[in-house]
Formats: sequence, structure tokens, C-alpha cells
Amino acid sequence: MGRTLARSEIAEVVSPILAGASALIKGGTHPKSLQQLVDNREKRARAVAYINAGCPELPVELLAGSVPLIDEKFFLQEAFLLTVPTNYIYEIQLESFFRVNRQQFSSVDEGLNDQNFARGTNHLETGKTYLVKLFGVTQRVSSEDCLGLYRTQHGIFTGAQGLTLVWQKAKSVLLSEHSVLVSYDEKDKLGIDSQGRPAVPFVGCYLTGKFNFFVGTFEGGGWYPDTYIIVFCECA
Repeated sequence: MGRTLARSEIAEVVSPILAGASALIKGGTHPKSLQQLVDNREKRARAVAYINAGCPELPVELLAGSVPLIDEKFFLQEAFLLTVPTNYIYEIQLESFFRVNRQQFSSVDEGLNDQNFARGTNHLETGKTYLVKLFGVTQRVSSEDCLGLYRTQHGIFTGAQGLTLVWQKAKSVLLSEHSVLVSYDEKDKLGIDSQGRPAVPFVGCYLTGKFNFFVGTFEGGGWYPDTYIIVFCECA
């Protein structure tokens, strides 16, 4: 993890954020922008850097849900540590996942298989612990917006394989909000859909409470505020 901050440093970074959030909420506004929460530019920059570092000593949940990072189109909903299980094998992860969990999905796209998603940029390491951030969406975002988010976070592209690991931990968010959970890779590393287009894997939970594991088109209509983007990060 990152270096430990002194209490005075934590207070300097966090106090204006929490004070700004409290004032907005009392006024009937739900904060969706860091600019709304911190007026001082220098402190805002330090807050962004601190959150980006993974909040090594401050519980992430104090900030999650109201403080976005960098781009006002996104906000940090949740963050947690995830250790890749010992039975994780990149080359057969999708087959293994669906063998155990297929009955929990109403529908699964036929393109979600290990052969189609074999070109991933990163292969997660068995036994290694990563910091996983779930970013909510405040307005329509494109695939390029999402790739930009990964880059500002120094995120690791994990595609469909990473999504299978996060799904179990994120189920409660999906069920409560009937949302969509998306995991990206570089455009030329994604699998393809039935029409040969780069395919972005996602899990959706709808009003029925049932899950579907589908793919969206990289250059399609974009994602909307019922969407969460998965970003894996190295633990400093």
C-alpha cells in the first residue's frame, strides 16, 4: 500500500471534502463533483492524489459515493481489496466460472468464452492482491471516456476474466440498484461480438433480480448512470 499519512495530513485532505459534502446535502444537493466539495484548488489536487493512491490509511467508504476522481462523469462508489484465488487460470477462467455459476445467470452471450477473450492485455496473478475500484457514471460516457478513466487511475485492463472475479463481491450493488457492471480492455485486446465488432463484457441485473452476462459494442451508444466501471489497480 501507499505511505502512511499523518493525522494532520489526513485531516487537511478530508475535512474540506466532508464539510463540502455536508453543506451540499443539507441544501438538498447530492454532490457529484469534487469541485463542488473542495473550493481550494491546491487542496482539491491533494485530495485527488490521495484518493488515487488508494487511501492507504483512510477507510475508502468515507469518500465512496460522493467524491469522483478527475472527470465529473465518474464518481467512486466502492473500493476493496481482492486476492486472486489459487484456482484462477487465465486460459480457462471463463469456462471454470460458468461451470460453477452458470445457473445464476438467465442469459449468457455465446461469445463469452476463453477462446474469444484470449488476448487480454493483463493476466492477473494467482495469489496476488489488487485494489479494485467501482466507479459510477453520472452521465452518458463513451468507451474512450472509460479508457481515459483507467489511464488516470493507472488501472489494469482485465476484461471478462477480471469481471468474473469482481461479480461475486459486487452482486449486492447490482441487486440493490438494478445496475450494469462493466470491465474494459484495450480495443484491440477485446473479444468480438457476433458481428465481428470489439465486444465489452458486462453483467446486468434488472428489475427481475436476475443476472445476465452479455457483451456491448465498443463503439456503441455508451454507458449511462446505472453503470459501474471496474478498475483493478496495483497495491502500492
